[in-house]
Amino acid sequence: MFPSELLDLSCVDEISVSGRGGKERDLGKLLRDWQRVSEKLYDYQISYQQKIWKVELKKQANLQWFDVRKYYQLGVEDREIFVLFVNHNSGRIDTIAAITLGSFIDLLLKIGKDGWTEDVLSTGRRWQQSYPSLQFKAQAKIRDLIAEYPSFFQILYQINSV
Repeated sequence: MFPSELLDLSCVDEISVSGRGGKERDLGKLLRDWQRVSEKLYDYQISYQQKIWKVELKKQANLQWFDVRKYYQLGVEDREIFVLFVNHNSGRIDTIAAITLGSFIDLLLKIGKDGWTEDVLSTGRRWQQSYPSLQFKAQAKIRDLIAEYPSFFQILYQINSV
């Protein structure tokens, strides 16, 4: 479980996530006391309760693209990274959901559509070795996944008028 006390929800209404781009700086307000880092699989980290918590922030209305080559054979520590999905409607945040990276990838591989197969992930990793700057992407409809598989996600914030 993601410790909800590490999220500052007091600023949710002030954050506009409309437009293209990751909006990490604006979304970073939600993670007020976290350290911004530039790692392959996560954007923020914090030491809390004698543990280093790591978070990847993703914002989307529904559709999100992932560079699948990064997710082939995740290590134990990488599987514990939390992904915070910040869903919005016309730029207004309406849902924030958490899931560990390992559980998220496992779910997508279990569903097995839109390019989420072990074969595609391993192919992406092989191509990365020859072409490091190549991106190898597959889509996921995050809002739909949360609705269809709610037990996989921890809802940290949700407004009713979506």
